[in-house]
Amino acid sequence: MGNQSLDASYDSLASPLKSVGSFTESTQEALLRGESEVIGGMIFKRIGRGEYRRGLQILRAGDLALIAGRTTPVESTNTSEDFRCMVTMPVIGGFQKSIDGQTCEVIAGDLHLDLCNFGKTTRNHSCSLFVGVDEQRLASTMRTMARGESLEAFGKSVIVKGGGHSPRRSGANKLWHLVNFIDSIHGEDPCLPAAMGLGEQFYRLLAFSLLEVADRVGVVRDRWASKALNWKSGLDDLVDYIRINAHA
Repeated sequence: MGNQSLDASYDSLASPLKSVGSFTESTQEALLRGESEVIGGMIFKRIGRGEYRRGLQILRAGDLALIAGRTTPVESTNTSEDFRCMVTMPVIGGFQKSIDGQTCEVIAGDLHLDLCNFGKTTRNHSCSLFVGVDEQRLASTMRTMARGESLEAFGKSVIVKGGGHSPRRSGANKLWHLVNFIDSIHGEDPCLPAAMGLGEQFYRLLAFSLLEVADRVGVVRDRWASKALNWKSGLDDLVDYIRINAHA
C-alpha cells in the first residue's frame, strides 16, 4: 500500500512542458539496492525505502535546452564542471541546497540561479525545470542591458522569488511566462523557438530578473528608453547578416 501511495504521488507530478510528449522514465536497479547512480558527474542517491523513479522531458530552443524533471525523494551531488551553472525553477515541491555549511530553501514558483552548482541537494516528490546557463553569456547580457553591472556582485547563489499576485517585482513569474510561450510556440513548430531567438530572450529576462532583485531596474529602463528613440530597423538586418555569415 505504501509503495502504491508513493507511485501515485510521483505519477501526479505534472510537467510544465506540454509540447514534447510524456516523460521519458528511468529506473535504476542500483538505486533499488540503496547504492548511488552517477550520470555525467551528478550523483543520485534515493531517500527512504520506496522505489526510485525519475522522468525527463527536453525542449530545445536553439542552444537553450529546457529540461523538465520529476523525481521521487532523492539526494544529489554535483561533481562536474559541465553542470556548474544552473537555473532551477520548481513547479511542484521544492528543494534544499547545502554547500559550505550554508543551506537555502527554494519553493515552487521561485527561481534559483546557482553559478557554482556543487554541494548537496535534497528533494522530496517534486517536478522542476532545469536550464544550463553559460555564465559568460549571462554576464555579457547583463552588461549589455545595464552598463557597469557585474554578475559577480550577486554572489554564487541567487533566489528570485515568485511575485504571486503582486504587479511589481514579479521576479520568477516573468521567466515562467517566457517558458510557457516557448512551449506554446514549440507546439506550433519545433523550429520556431530558435528561429525567433527565444533562447537569447531567456538570458535577457534572467538578467533583468537579477537586476530587479538588486533594485537596479531603473538603469535598464533609462538606458533602453533612450535607445528606443534611436533604434533603426537596419541594425536588425546587419545583425542577421553577421550571424548568417559568421562562419563564412
